[in-house]
Amino acid sequence: ENGAVDDKSIIVDLLYDKDKRLMCVSMYLEDNERVYNIYKKESRDYTSKWVLVDSDNVMKSLCYDLDSTKLLGVSSYDSQIYQSKFMSDISYDHWNGPINYDIPMRKIMFDKDNFMIGIDLVNNFIYKKKTINWKTSDWDTENINKTKVYDLFYDKDGCFIAATPEGVKKQLHPGDFNSVFISIKDYK
Repeated sequence: ENGAVDDKSIIVDLLYDKDKRLMCVSMYLEDNERVYNIYKKESRDYTSKWVLVDSDNVMKSLCYDLDSTKLLGVSSYDSQIYQSKFMSDISYDHWNGPINYDIPMRKIMFDKDNFMIGIDLVNNFIYKKKTINWKTSDWDTENINKTKVYDLFYDKDGCFIAATPEGVKKQLHPGDFNSVFISIKDYK
């Protein structure tokens, strides 16, 4: 019920806002160009209606900065990280950045130890920042999890679950960034 934002868009990223309401980035094609919009649910009820927050946005992925609680976005133009400047409670139309120009990413999030991790735009490998200060740290190009993933989230046991070219997979060991992923069907 009320799963789609409209009948022409697909949801490409999901997260919870600071008020624990579900938010998303949607995308549709117009004249062979990708158009991104940000929506959030009317209430904490996930079946409530989607409300448009920002239209024709440039961000393809969002997450909240753990230190400042500001919204971070990965730009659809350069795949770099930007930080929001809140104009009001529901507008995310101004972005600062790119912040710390580095390897282009598809998606960013934070791990359980507050390190920023990202899914690489080109090879879909999982990268981690070298230090906890993501604004000044580079992506670690030596310690890479070379599992090709499209998306990641944490399971309640601390292991990543990933959408991969071979289907849904889960890490074997919690807290180990380079832990092997196996098919979710084979996970005990």
